[in-house]
Amino acid sequence: MDEALDALVDSLDSSNEQTSVLVKDFRPDEFFPEAQQRRLSSLMTKWRSARDAGLEFSDAEQLELESLVEAELEGVTKRTEALHSAG
Repeated sequence: MDEALDALVDSLDSSNEQTSVLVKDFRPDEFFPEAQQRRLSSLMTKWRSARDAGLEFSDAEQLELESLVEAELEGVTKRTEALHSAG
């Protein structure tokens, strides 16, 4: 794990003087609850299956998937803000 982190840091822009690494265990929390995680996982599995089979993914499901990805990203942002304000 140390070697992987060292390689990651070495690949970053050298003008960046500080690097933070967060490791998320992907458990549900107040920023991205279990129901959203389950649905995102289900849609991702369905999307991959459709892609691999060369099938279309419905517009409604694509929109829902994109919405959940945005919600997850928003959750990451809020979680990071909470960590910074606590520290």
